[in-house]
Amino acid sequence: MSNVDKPNRFFILLYEAPEKPSRLKVKVWRKFKMLGGIYPKLSLCIIPVGETLNKEVLKALEELREIEFTVFVSEPLREEDLRNIFQKFKESREREYMEIVEECKEFLEEIEKNIDSDNLTEEEYEELEEELEALNKWYRKVMERDLWGAPAKKEVELYLEKCKEALFSFAEKILEKK
Repeated sequence: MSNVDKPNRFFILLYEAPEKPSRLKVKVWRKFKMLGGIYPKLSLCIIPVGETLNKEVLKALEELREIEFTVFVSEPLREEDLRNIFQKFKESREREYMEIVEECKEFLEEIEKNIDSDNLTEEEYEELEEELEALNKWYRKVMERDLWGAPAKKEVELYLEKCKEALFSFAEKILEKK
């Protein structure tokens, strides 16, 4: 077989087989092994293809050059595969957004605690302001990766606005105290 005849496209099969019953995992493994599939001991990561992300991936590969990478650009075989992978990405962003919401709730609780304990200082305000900036920065990073519009994005935006208003109110209380 010459190099021209060798395949240059490959199936990358992603699957979730339940741990129990183990016979299902074995069944999948045997089927794909019989088709000539290999199971390299590699970690798998899927990143959407896009102009900005392509540059970032190449940059990451360069930074991580001490690790061996094999990179394929592929497309789903079936429409349902595309829907499934989109759903996985959406769920991942959703989890990230919900982590931000939890951090926003803690931020609001911290402001309340400071108000209740009369800890109304400029230093505390500056610390809270830095925390809010960090939350906003985190949100922007997740939003950049959210190519499919996870529903929790709106909830994060509402909470960030509440945090901003609470911080403003905190600043007003500091000024009233002077």
